[in-house]
Formats: sequence, C-alpha cells, structure tokens
Amino acid sequence: VLVVNYDPQGKNTEHVPVTFTNLTSQTFSIQESFLNGKSTTVTVATTGAELRHEILMPANSAAMLRLTPQ
Repeated sequence: VLVVNYDPQGKNTEHVPVTFTNLTSQTFSIQESFLNGKSTTVTVATTGAELRHEILMPANSAAMLRLTPQ
C-alpha cells in the first residue's frame, strides 16, 4: 500500500489510519518503508478479520506498507 501526505505548505504531520480487511487470525509483520530511506517493521497479531495500523506521516512524505503473514 502506498501512503502519501501531501501538504503544499509543508506544515502538517498526520496520523494516517490504515485498515487491512479479510484477514485470517494470525501474526503479521508490517514494514513501513519511507522514500527518504527510513524503514521500520512491527509484528502484530490479529484474532479478527481486520487489522488497523496507524502510520505517522510527516508533511510531504510517502511510504510503502507491506503486510506479510508470519
């Protein structure tokens, strides 16, 4: 999933909610890879069909999210 926070004034950082649906109950890793080179990975477990994740997006940034079953 590609996530972008475009702000013409370059001022606003946003908490962007991302919801993955139609999932099986299991553990997943979510990798956030920003175009500026920053990358983080978190491991999460879900017992339902949805997984909600928030990503902190600085102004004028873009990131790829990769959801991988474990």
